[in-house]
Amino acid sequence: MLDSGKQSPKEKYAQDGGILFKGLLTKEEVSEIRRECDEYHASGETHLGTADFLKRQALASLPFKPKVVEALASVLGRNYVTLNQFVVTANLHNPKWHRDSGNQGNQEYLYDSDYMIAKCGVYSQDNDPEWGGGLEVYPGSHKASFLGHRALFSRKHMRGHMSRIQLWGIANRDSNLKQLWLPFKAGDVFLVHANLIHRASQPLPSYPEKKRGGYKNVQIIDPSLPQEKFKYLIDWEVSPMNRYLPVYLQHQVGRVEKNKSDKLYAESLGSRYPHDYPDWLVEKIEGQDTRVVNYSDNLAELDGGVS
Repeated sequence: MLDSGKQSPKEKYAQDGGILFKGLLTKEEVSEIRRECDEYHASGETHLGTADFLKRQALASLPFKPKVVEALASVLGRNYVTLNQFVVTANLHNPKWHRDSGNQGNQEYLYDSDYMIAKCGVYSQDNDPEWGGGLEVYPGSHKASFLGHRALFSRKHMRGHMSRIQLWGIANRDSNLKQLWLPFKAGDVFLVHANLIHRASQPLPSYPEKKRGGYKNVQIIDPSLPQEKFKYLIDWEVSPMNRYLPVYLQHQVGRVEKNKSDKLYAESLGSRYPHDYPDWLVEKIEGQDTRVVNYSDNLAELDGGVS
C-alpha cells in the first residue's frame, strides 16, 4: 500500500485493497484544514456532517482539489463518482477491526471485481506510535478466498448470499494475513476498499471499552496530548460509475429510512448536489474527472447512465 513500484496505482490497489498517496496537500493547506476543524470542534462536537462541511471552504474544496482528483482517477478511472456524504471526526480512535461493507451482509457481489465502493480520506496530522492518528489495515483482506464467492448455481439477480464454506474460507485467509501500520503524514490521502479490514491506529495505552454491539469509539482526553497530535479525519466515499453503484445507493437510502436518528446519513439526503453546494464549488467540480452523486439519484437519468 505504500509504494506501487512498477505497478500502476490501479494494479496496486487491486492487489492490496488500498493505496496511500503521499504528500498531496501542502503544509499551508493542512494548516487551513486544521483551523476549520478546530473551529467546529470548539463547540464540543465530535462529528461534522455534510451540511456544515459544505459551508467551510477549506474542507469543501478538499475532495475536489486537482491533485486529489487526479490520484483517485488513476485507480477508479475518469469520471469516477464522489458520493454526497462528507464527514469529519475529532480525535476518535475506534479500536474495532471491521469492514465498511459489513452493514451490507454477506452479499456475494461485494467480492466482484466491479464492486469498488471505497472510502477516501485525509488525516491532518502524522500517524504517531504513541498517540495514533492514522490507520492500520490487513492488505488483501478485500478479496474472496480460494473458495471463491459465486454461488454454485447461477442467479439472475445480484443479491445472492455467499455460502458458509466460502465465508469460512475468507475468515481462515484473514487469520493468516499480516497487519500493517501505515506511516501517514499530514496531507497524505488514502483510498480503502469497502471490504478491506481496518481500524484506527491505536494510541498507547489504549483502553477500549466493550459495550453491547461493539466497542466505544475511544476519544483521547489526556491533557498531555500535544495539540499537533490531536486527530482530525476527513473522509468521503467514491466509486466508478458502474452497475454496483446504484445497488449501493439504494442500500444507503434504506439505511436512512430504517434509522432516521442517524444525523450524518440524514444530512446526506437533505443536502443535494448541486442545489445545496456553493456556486464556487459547483464551478470547481465541473470539468474535473469526477461527478457528484446523491444517494437518492436515479442514475439512469444522468448523462451517460451506468455501465
